[in-house]
Amino acid sequence: MQKEIEEQPQRLQDTLSLEGDKAEEIGKEIRHFSPECVVVVARGTSDNVATYGRYLLQYENHIPVAPATPSLYTLYDAYMRLNKTLVVGISQSGETPDVVYFLRRAKEQGALTCAITNTENSPLQEEAHFPLIARSGREEAVAATKTFTTSMLTIALLSFHWAEDRKKLEELSVVHHQAQQILSLSPLIEKLVQRYTYTDEMAVLSRGFFYPIALEIALKIRETTMINADGFSSVDFMHGPIAVLKRGSPVYLITPKGKVYENLLEIAKTLKKRKAELIVLSNGDDMRRLANTFIPIPFEGDETIMPISVVIAGQLFAYFLALSRNLNPDRPRGLTKITRVW
Repeated sequence: MQKEIEEQPQRLQDTLSLEGDKAEEIGKEIRHFSPECVVVVARGTSDNVATYGRYLLQYENHIPVAPATPSLYTLYDAYMRLNKTLVVGISQSGETPDVVYFLRRAKEQGALTCAITNTENSPLQEEAHFPLIARSGREEAVAATKTFTTSMLTIALLSFHWAEDRKKLEELSVVHHQAQQILSLSPLIEKLVQRYTYTDEMAVLSRGFFYPIALEIALKIRETTMINADGFSSVDFMHGPIAVLKRGSPVYLITPKGKVYENLLEIAKTLKKRKAELIVLSNGDDMRRLANTFIPIPFEGDETIMPISVVIAGQLFAYFLALSRNLNPDRPRGLTKITRVW
């Protein structure tokens, strides 16, 4: 897991250089097809990529995006009118059966289909009209890291080329540099996690484009450390789950400068009044002053793009926290690399 976390700057650069032209051609095909909506289908870590894709495609491409409901095909044999729909299937292995089947049925019912996978010649790639490959190389660790970030980058390439947004495409070129800056935090994060070695539960919060990485960081903590970590939209957390917050309960907040910052700052103040233990990943001085544990984001940037690199801080947090608990993050209990669900 550590090796694969550290590979990410290079793998992100590979994805940019090897998939950019293909994404541009697919963007042209999508504009020609002119879909009226998008459906994304994925499971596990890839579903957190899909959540990022839902935010990005709606914001950048001005089109409604919905998560798929695979059981309507796999269990209920439903029919859907998809002749004006783009369906995007995401699976790092390209083998998740219900994702593959959903793409097949969607194509039969008139949808334009696109696959995002890390595995060439996989069933998912074979099903799609247009495949894109997240160029992360073979991923051995059970807990996905580099396939997550390269898949996020791949869907960003697709979205920006579809929108013909040259400015955003240019800004994507710094993602691998940002990833390297986050990796430089490794010694700090390794030291900071010792405070949470005996934690039993944790909430991970953010909002907007950073909400999907709150979900992913919670998943990585849950997979590798056996801590009951849950990811929430900060607003959803305030609507109910905050009721179970106890004095000293750890809350991991992802609060970059931008449109989400002031809202998250107010929520952080509320949590502080309730005596929560605040772990803050941010580039804001106000958040630093509120934090019990502060992890600095060493750059500023576009909110639609920053999550691709910022999530690496959460991967490192989960990895080092697992080690502090004498657990092997490469052998999570009860998990395998490919989960075959239907």
